Amino acid sequence: MHFSYSYIFLLHLLVLILKAHAQKHNSLVSTILVFGDSTADPGNNNHILTTIKSNFKPYGREFPNHVSTGRFTNGKLAYDFIAKHFGIKEYVPPYLDQSLSIEELKTGVSFASAGTGIDPLTAQHSNVIPLSKQVEYFKEYQEKIEAAIGKEQTKKLIKESLFIISIGSNDIIANYKLYPFPSENYTVSAYIDFLLQHAHNFLKELLDEGARKIAMAGLPPLDFEFVNIGCCGTGLLEFGLACNPMSNICPNSSKYYWWDSVHPTEKAYDIISKTLFPTIDSIIKN
Repeated sequence: MHFSYSYIFLLHLLVLILKAHAQKHNSLVSTILVFGDSTADPGNNNHILTTIKSNFKPYGREFPNHVSTGRFTNGKLAYDFIAKHFGIKEYVPPYLDQSLSIEELKTGVSFASAGTGIDPLTAQHSNVIPLSKQVEYFKEYQEKIEAAIGKEQTKKLIKESLFIISIGSNDIIANYKLYPFPSENYTVSAYIDFLLQHAHNFLKELLDEGARKIAMAGLPPLDFEFVNIGCCGTGLLEFGLACNPMSNICPNSSKYYWWDSVHPTEKAYDIISKTLFPTIDSIIKN
């Protein structure tokens, strides 16, 4: 369950995204904006009606104060590490958290929603936030920023923001393999082409909105002691509600790539973030 065509797709999409970024910029970033699925959702799903949540233990076991924020891991996500690496903030908050101040919004948020995908049908299956809605939230976000600092400063902030996208695995794992419509109408390769077209349209919309510094995450080498099972429960099937306070948890999650059966550990996300640093540095400084 841990490896699928979706990861080949992610690497393909990474190439597409980097090719889409043709302009060069010299300034460092002070804002991070994140789109995607459970690998990038810090708790947006806490604020919508869906069963795809992780705001309960053992999720967040290694997060400061052991808070179950809604991140589908034992601690921080890769984008938290990236935000800290660039001196932006300690953690990237969920956009739907209504308590965020304008200063918090200015340094960045995540619009991501666990369970979503590039295929609009993927989000419908779980009643989560599709990419199209994430873009709507991004436009709403710009309106809030503009009301505080003005139109020209908002354009400058967006142009200099770091955009990170992490999405694609649910389209294969939770849509193509589980529901009849995609697999009955597309071969795997044709479905990936279908996803790439939707991804291209999504990227174009971000570029039209002023985004210029865009990066995409892929999988780093699985250099862990345990790579075939997760830390939670049996490590083979449990995730979301099935990984809960009653589940057995491994004593040392840093030895595991997977926290539950489909989501990486904080240690894995730390490594993922480090593999992204050179790409992000080149996007920012080239």
